[in-house]
Amino acid sequence: MMFLLWLGRSMFFYESSLHKFHNLLIAIFTECEFAYLVRENNVGFP
Repeated sequence: MMFLLWLGRSMFFYESSLHKFHNLLIAIFTECEFAYLVRENNVGFP
């Protein structure tokens, strides 16, 4: 029974860290896309 509890908890932590990693990837891609759009449209940013 304790094993199941431990397994569930470690799976939960794994899921949440995966979720954080996923959000980080999305943030990085959004940044790159924004920089690309700005450079393409020459909005006045360096």
